[in-house]
Order: sequence, then C-alpha cells, then structure tokens
Amino acid sequence: MKRALTRHWALITYVVATQAWLLSPALNHHISFSKAYVSDLFLPTQPWAWLFRIIEVLSGLALTTASFQVIYKKAGDFNRSAGLWLIRVLGILTIIDGIFIDSCPSDKLACSLHGPVLAISIAHGIESILSVVILLLLACLVIRDLPRRRLLTYGLLACLVVILSLQLAGSYSILGKGLWQRAFITLSNVPVGIALLV
Repeated sequence: MKRALTRHWALITYVVATQAWLLSPALNHHISFSKAYVSDLFLPTQPWAWLFRIIEVLSGLALTTASFQVIYKKAGDFNRSAGLWLIRVLGILTIIDGIFIDSCPSDKLACSLHGPVLAISIAHGIESILSVVILLLLACLVIRDLPRRRLLTYGLLACLVVILSLQLAGSYSILGKGLWQRAFITLSNVPVGIALLV
C-alpha cells in the first residue's frame, strides 16, 4: 500500500513537472511557444532558468522513484521489466538534462560552438534523442502489454510518431517545432503512466 501511494504521488509529480513550460508565459516573455524548445527555458540567459532546471531535476527524480516502487505481478514478465528499466533510464536522462545545460538556444546559430560548450551541446542533443527513442519504445511495450486495447495504444503510438515528425519539420510549418515538442511531451505521459500503473 505504501509503495503504491509513493508510486502514485511520484507519477503525479512527474506529470505536473513535465508541464512546467505552461508557467513560461507568466515568468519568461522571451521564449516563444511555437519557435523555441522547452530546454530553451533552461538557458543561463533566461529569467527563472534556475526554477525550470530545478523542476526538470525534480521530474527526473520523481520518475525514477516511481519506477522503483513497482512490484512485479508475474515473475519473468519481460515487457514490464523492460518498460521499468526504460523509465529509469528516462528519469536519469531527465536529471542530467536539468543539471548539464546547453548554453545555446535551439537554433544554435547564435552560438560559437567550441570546447565545453560544444561538448554539452552534443550531450544535450544525444540525451534528447535517447529520451524520444525511449518514449517510443515504451509506447510499443505498452501496446504489447494491453492486448484488449490495441486500437487505442496503436493510435497513441501513431500520434506520437506524427507529432514527432511535425516537430522535426517544425521549422517549415505554421505552428512551429516548439508547439509540437510540447504536444509530444504532454502525450508521452500516457505510456509512462500506463507502464507504471497497469
């Protein structure tokens, strides 16, 4: 009972923390929802960057905590085990994302990338790609874990892939890459929640 309560509160904390970007219009008028990525809120030059960084680290800690509170229902359940390890890695990547900040805006054109700045920028890019891959893999595992709701879970995976594609093409669309990234972050809470609660 105590583990389940801890897991639920940790998951709620994670979901709320991933939506911290909703505070940005009130706290930071320099970042555009449509043109900038959420990680642009962490830039040292931005007001309240420290708050967004703390929230990012808190969300990673909450996710990792929630994943360690799950008790296996069946021994040897590969999907469940793999899903929990993916969530743990995602939690650790989220913590790293909040600590090691890319000091260049998402367009990278305003920066001269060299030395430590280049290394952190590359690390941030790798962390972002790994996080997206983990979320897509997690959605695939959820599909296998919920055979009676296949249509719903296939729809979820399709939506994630479409949103990710629109985000990657965001520079060319009216809505922009930032808005699609925020949609992906919000929708990706569904497979994380299913993996931790089902």
